[in-house]
Amino acid sequence: MDEIQTTAKPQTPVQIAGIGRIALGLLPFTPVPFKGPDMLIAWGRLAGYSILTYATYNKMRPLSYAFMGAAGVSLATSLMSGIWSKQNV
Repeated sequence: MDEIQTTAKPQTPVQIAGIGRIALGLLPFTPVPFKGPDMLIAWGRLAGYSILTYATYNKMRPLSYAFMGAAGVSLATSLMSGIWSKQNV
């Protein structure tokens, strides 16, 4: 009898290029490292959320608190991105 052998391919993360990669990087919950090719996205989103926090503080304080939270989550996920990218399978 013929046996069909299948080999399991290693799972790799989905590679998103161009505008999609930048849009995904602007979400505060995505891990974008402060070093490497996506360094500008990580620093840019931290600076952007901080500027939005400053700009909305006196006019719309609840929105300012949301931007503060986004900046904090963005900072935490960027600092923790080294853990996710260095997993050995």
